[in-house]
Amino acid sequence: MKMRLLPIILLLLAPVATVRAAADPELLFQEGWYIEEGLRDPLRAAQLYLDIAAKQPDNRDLAARALGRAAGCYKKLGEEELERETWARAWKNYKEEMGRSPDWRREQIDLMARIDKVLREGDTATLMYEILQRMEARHIYPVRDKMLDEARGFRRTDPIRAIEGFNAAIMLSMQRKDDETAARAQSEIGAIYLEMEDYINAIVAYNEALADYPNQREVLAWSKAKIAEAYRLRDMPTPAITEYEELLANFPEQKEAQFWAKLWLGDCHRELGRISRAREAWNSILESPDAGQFPRQAKLAKILLGLEEPPAELKVSKPDHFTNDEAYFIAVRHEMDGNIEQALAFYDKCMGVSDGKDWPYLPARRMCSMHGRISIPE
Repeated sequence: MKMRLLPIILLLLAPVATVRAAADPELLFQEGWYIEEGLRDPLRAAQLYLDIAAKQPDNRDLAARALGRAAGCYKKLGEEELERETWARAWKNYKEEMGRSPDWRREQIDLMARIDKVLREGDTATLMYEILQRMEARHIYPVRDKMLDEARGFRRTDPIRAIEGFNAAIMLSMQRKDDETAARAQSEIGAIYLEMEDYINAIVAYNEALADYPNQREVLAWSKAKIAEAYRLRDMPTPAITEYEELLANFPEQKEAQFWAKLWLGDCHRELGRISRAREAWNSILESPDAGQFPRQAKLAKILLGLEEPPAELKVSKPDHFTNDEAYFIAVRHEMDGNIEQALAFYDKCMGVSDGKDWPYLPARRMCSMHGRISIPE
């Protein structure tokens, strides 16, 4: 009986909703629901829901619900691409609001429990594929983001489990054609292998990023730099030089990566005793028309070239990802000048400000170990 009465009730409500919709966004949403469920017109309803979200961005709860309903309409229409895009937009702009639904959160917890079980047991790739095939679009992004967060949390304590988590997140990203997130996750796998001092697998992981995501230029440029770092950590400066040179030749628009690559290219030549080639690489930074945009790297180039005195200490109020690189190059300048004690102090500083074993932590550790500062390698 209730099912038979529903169309009648919806028809009775429709005129009221239509009259007041313009003045009341909530009633406009109800009208969309009537069009979707009562009139069985999901295309028209989706357009109305999207219009609500566009006109009510500050009414975050309503906008989130409207986008969710629009995505549901596209699912009914079999428009998988539009469904994915709409859920991605909802998750990106209204993550907090979407997560408030108890039912939705319960589904998320259940999915994460199933995925966690998969990561702990058996044929991960096969089981993950089966789960992905059954996952609804509205769960993909939040589950993927949670898996990335958890993988990063395991990076220091359980790197193998972190790699499995990143691989699962890559599968989710690729299913949704999110190459940028997948490429960055693949790069993080390479970084984990570097930290584990498993340089062969690090090179393999970064090369997979280069092969699988050709349009992710920023990630690929840094992947080339990381491959060079892996070769250097294997005491193979010559192939490292090749990687840096390919980065310079193939990614001219990635200016920051280029400037750091020139600094490290020069350091490779220095390691091989090619001081004139090292100076040539460092001097190319100062000769670049873009040098003014990168004062940090330009300053380091001047220090390495002897055009500016190296500081006696490195004062940094807020270290960032490249503070350890900065300390390393100042150490190199002191080493070139024969000031071993000051060089070791800066190598020690490099290790102290590194995030875990982030490059160039390991080269700095090697230098300290060579001079007796570290008696037992970590």
